[in-house]
Amino acid sequence: MTYIANMGVHINSSDHRVMIDCLFGRLRKSRFPAPETLDSMMNGIPPYDDIDLVLVTHRDRDHFDSAVVIQYMLARREPILVVPADAAEKMRAVGSDWSEIESRVMVVDLEIGETLKTELAGIPITVFRSTHGTSTWPMNLMYQVEVNDWRVFHEGDASGKADDYLAFGLDTMHFDLAIMQHGWPMHPHQPYRLFFQNDFRADHIALGHVALSREGTAESELDNVRKYYNDIFVLLPGMPEKVFTM
Repeated sequence: MTYIANMGVHINSSDHRVMIDCLFGRLRKSRFPAPETLDSMMNGIPPYDDIDLVLVTHRDRDHFDSAVVIQYMLARREPILVVPADAAEKMRAVGSDWSEIESRVMVVDLEIGETLKTELAGIPITVFRSTHGTSTWPMNLMYQVEVNDWRVFHEGDASGKADDYLAFGLDTMHFDLAIMQHGWPMHPHQPYRLFFQNDFRADHIALGHVALSREGTAESELDNVRKYYNDIFVLLPGMPEKVFTM
């Protein structure tokens, strides 16, 4: 796993490569992909070559930029893009280039609480439509992808409320790697913390969406809760590729 920015990660296994929330541009108040990283993605320079899937959780500018995504899909003819319906509408509005990539785009339009299971590029995928924080819009898609018998979960900007995860039966699932929001393990409201400590089962948890002002202290803040997890760490700029073994 390579950290890109904010909640963006690149998953690289022996057989499949997936990018989640990696394609967006410069921002003032949030971490954004380094220009050289975006350039490597656009040009398919390893490890960003032979990408199978590009997943978008929602249309917020710190996860997705319609122009950047279209530019990428035009430059790289191999990947399949999975995108929520309202984000797809933003892409259509950018210009006529949508027609050139539409055949490789899966537009997901689910109601809150609905789940979709499919397989793309040989990768089993489960899509969960959750709230975006506590709001119904924009659409937020949580993903489970299975690569080389590993289950990888990404929550986008979900609510952190236990009931929302329990409604999907996430307490009955096991994930090898989960990409979650940094605030949930340390949330001041106990129900948020207890779900992740007691009910959410993941061998490795990567925490993103870290405010720029907290990047220097985010990892040390975990010290009070590390004992509840097998492996939990923060996604920070400059961190080396994280390698996991079976």
